[in-house]
Amino acid sequence: MFDLFKKLLFSRQLTLEKGKVIMLGSPMCVTPVSIFIDIQKDLEKALGKKNAYERIYEGSKEGGIKFAKKLYEVYKLKGEKLLTWEFDVVMLAGWGEFKMINFDRNKKTMRVEVKNSPIALGYGNSKTPIDCLIAGFAAGGAEVALGIPMKVKEIKCLAMGHPYCEFLAEPKKTKN
Repeated sequence: MFDLFKKLLFSRQLTLEKGKVIMLGSPMCVTPVSIFIDIQKDLEKALGKKNAYERIYEGSKEGGIKFAKKLYEVYKLKGEKLLTWEFDVVMLAGWGEFKMINFDRNKKTMRVEVKNSPIALGYGNSKTPIDCLIAGFAAGGAEVALGIPMKVKEIKCLAMGHPYCEFLAEPKKTKN
């Protein structure tokens, strides 16, 4: 992870200026996790847990698509290479430790383990998965990397008592 930080600094793909952090051409911000958790819980109260999850997931997916497209346009990264870069960037940003457990090129599916998800750690106990931000961002990145509509479902969550979070990415079924 810190090798990536050094590479980004050396290649001038990470700039730190007063009031600005730019990584790989995209503005970034370091934000306390409690802000994301409070927003999510407020939306859950207003919309219900399922609707809040879906709203955050979809917004995060759009952000993941934009970020992945930028990586593709600027660095010509695609497929597994693009996914690896995305994992490295989100780990550097403090979103947990991402590890590809299984990647099936033919079926275009993958399982990803995330240790120490800060949102899941800070959220508190839950009966359902809560990492909609990570799931959505991952779906957007996977969609660009694999070139087809994708969905990501969290199948294990720290907030549910699991030792880590686990996500399953697979092609999104389209309605005919």
